Amino acid sequence: MAHSVLSHGLWVSFSTYGTIAPDVARRLIAAGRASEAYDILRASMTREAQTSFQAFNSKMDEVYEDCLNQMGKLDELKAHLWTRFKDSLSARALRDYLKLLPDFDDVEAEETALDVVEAYPRLAATISFLVEWPALERAARVVLARRGELDGDGYTTLTTAAEALDARYPLAATLLRRAMIEDTLNGAKSTRYRHAVRHLAECQASDQAITDFGAVLTHQEFVAALREKHARNYGFWSLVDG
Repeated sequence: MAHSVLSHGLWVSFSTYGTIAPDVARRLIAAGRASEAYDILRASMTREAQTSFQAFNSKMDEVYEDCLNQMGKLDELKAHLWTRFKDSLSARALRDYLKLLPDFDDVEAEETALDVVEAYPRLAATISFLVEWPALERAARVVLARRGELDGDGYTTLTTAAEALDARYPLAATLLRRAMIEDTLNGAKSTRYRHAVRHLAECQASDQAITDFGAVLTHQEFVAALREKHARNYGFWSLVDG
C-alpha cells in the first residue's frame, strides 16, 4: 500500500507528492499559511532524498526558497542556496545567495564560490558556468590546467567558450578547438569535417596572438601531429588543403 500524508485537507500519495507539493505549498503561502507550506515541502524533499533516483526539482526549489523567505528563515535559506549551488553549479542559486550577504562579504563569498566551480568534477559544467558568469580569466585557467580532461564531443559548450575566450585568452580558445578537432578525427565524424576545418583555421588565426605555448604544442607541431596520426582522413585533408 502506498504511503500517504494529509496535505491541505487531502490525502496525497507519496508517489505523486513531489509533483503536486510545490503547487499546494504555493497556494498555502498565498493564503498566509507559510508554516504549513514549509512542512509539506520538507516532507516532500525528505521523501525525494530517500529515493534511489533523485532529479533536481527546480519548481520545488523555488517554492521552498520563497517559503523560507516568507518565514524569515534567512540562515536556512542561505544554507539551502549554497548547497544547491555546490551540488549543481546553479548560477541562479549563487546569485540569490550573494544577494543575502552584507556589503563586501559578497565579494569574498563570490571568490570562494568560483573556487568551488574550478574544482567541480564535471569539466564541461565548470567551463560553461565560468564563461556565462562571466569569469573568463578563471575559465582560461581551468582549460589550461585540466586540458587533459577536455571532451571534444561537447561541441556547443566548447564552441561557445572558445568564442568567448578567443580575444583575451587565445591559447585556451585554441585548446578547446583542438579538442573538438581531435574528437572529430578520432571518431572519423565526416559530417563534422567542415566544422573541424573551420576550427583549425581559427587555431591558425590565433597562433600569432599566442606568445607562450608552454608545454602545449605550437600550431605547426599540432598540425604535423594530426597529419601523421590521421593521414588516411582524406576527406578532411582535402578540405584543409583545397
